[in-house]
Amino acid sequence: MIKATGIDIVRIKRIKEAAEKWGERFLTRIFTQDELSYCFQKTPPYESLAVRFAAKEAFLKAINKRLSLSSIEIKNEPSGRPYLSVKGDIPDNLRFHLSLSHDSEYAIAVVIVEEV
Repeated sequence: MIKATGIDIVRIKRIKEAAEKWGERFLTRIFTQDELSYCFQKTPPYESLAVRFAAKEAFLKAINKRLSLSSIEIKNEPSGRPYLSVKGDIPDNLRFHLSLSHDSEYAIAVVIVEEV
């Protein structure tokens, strides 16, 4: 049964400007080392960073809880399909579905929380 949904959209330029202005201080507060490694393999990395930021925000909206953004990690299955990995007090009976998209200006993410 679907318990909640969350959606977020972010301007890619906003993430790029924050990363350039604040550097590692910004990046490590938001993203895990694995996420940073993955994103900085892309050229440019900002679309991948922005869509992960949007996913984390969408997840927080869906669960309506406070967690640090770095405790939420966006990973990829071998097929490339993204999924959420969360550290924190999250009930075991919840399953999360994630959809990501971006273009040259915006990144968007949708999270569906399913109770199983």
